[in-house]
Order: sequence, then structure tokens, then C-alpha cells
Amino acid sequence: PASYTWTQAAYNTVALYHFDTGAETTDSSSYTGSYNNSLTQNGGSTTPSTNTSNAKFGTAAELFSSGFLASPNSPTTQNLTTQTMTFEAFVKFTSSPSLAKGTTQVIASKLDSSNYGWSVEVYRSSSGTYYLQFRGSLNGTTLTTVKKSISVSTGIYYHLAVTWDKGTVNFYFNGSKKGTATIGSPGSAVLYSSTAPLRIGADHTTSKYLKAYIDEAQLSQVLRYTGSSGTYTIPPTAF
Repeated sequence: PASYTWTQAAYNTVALYHFDTGAETTDSSSYTGSYNNSLTQNGGSTTPSTNTSNAKFGTAAELFSSGFLASPNSPTTQNLTTQTMTFEAFVKFTSSPSLAKGTTQVIASKLDSSNYGWSVEVYRSSSGTYYLQFRGSLNGTTLTTVKKSISVSTGIYYHLAVTWDKGTVNFYFNGSKKGTATIGSPGSAVLYSSTAPLRIGADHTTSKYLKAYIDEAQLSQVLRYTGSSGTYTIPPTAF
């Protein structure tokens, strides 16, 4: 559209959620109208629960097992991320049962049945190892899973980020780069342009709910974190 030059820095952020009181579902990106990705509540209470004492910055949305947030279907902006993407957020797991062995909790996803895009998740194996996990589809019908191990405890805010760069996936967790994986042919692979809605705290199965506080969730069409260093700087303020 004439009103946007999507390569400008102001539009690098596709969706941004501060989860602050009074604006719990607001997308604070520069996109407006039908290109904005404000959230709606699906299941559970009408609006997200916020809790200042458990916030990273300002207030934070608490997502329970009875509900999740999903944006309206706005593939025009959401699918700007099929070639390069960063998803990041601050997450604080609330209790040990929410981290049970053999379970997956979805931080954000863009998946529907036979309409797969991607998903960022925390997975705990049956042996008890935690992983930051990314699932991506190049054709919309099959998903490839890649992951890197992390250390997780309850009651602590962690910054997590996953980047996608034409087939190369990088994992960042609380100040450390956790590793690199590939899906498809690095340098040319493109994620499927799924028309599924962007969901925060669940995927299309509604069985992998995030049971945590979440603050400052951001989806970008650029690589926010790069380089081969084993460390990175955790954002010190709200996005």
C-alpha cells in the first residue's frame, strides 16, 4: 500500500505486545488498520489478567491453561517474516507442574491444520532436559522441529529469541546464544505463507498452552540478533 514502505526501520516490527494494563491486547507496532495485529482473547476470561508485581516491565499478561491470545488473520504483515524473522519475549514460568516432563508449551505460533507456518516453544523431554524449540514448515503440510537445550527454573524471567534467516535458525536464551540449526537449504529456504492467525500462548491444537507470565513479545521481519558470539545483550528496557 502507498501508506507503507515496509523496508523502513519503523516497520521492521510486525507485531509488538507490551501487555500493559488498559492495553493488554494492543499491537504497538507502526502498522495500522487491517495491517495491525492487535489480539483477542480466546477461551478463559474476556481480557488477559495482568499483574504488576510479576511484570518484567510495567505489567505482564498471565496466560492460563483455559485460554490464549490470537491476532485477527492479517497475513499481509505476518507473512513479511517468511524469509527473515525474529520472535522474542520475556517469559516467567509460574510453577513446577507447568514444566512437567514430556510437555511442550507454545510461546507463539502461526499454525493451522495443513496450513503450517512456524512455532516457538519450550519443550521438556521425558528425561527432564529443557529445550528452546522451533517448528517450521516450507510447504504448509509438514513441520520440521529443531531445538537447543536450555536451563529453566520457575519464578525467574527469561529473555528468549529465535531468528529465522532463509533456512538458518538461531536460538538465544537469557544472554547466551544456544546454537544454530537448519531447515531446508540454508540461504534459500522460505517459510510457508500460512494464513493461520498469530497466536500467543498456544498453537492450533489448543493443547500446549503457555502457563507463564509473558511480557514484551515482539515479532520482527529482521534479524534482531546476529553474529557468532556466544553471548548477546538482553534488552534492558521495554521494546
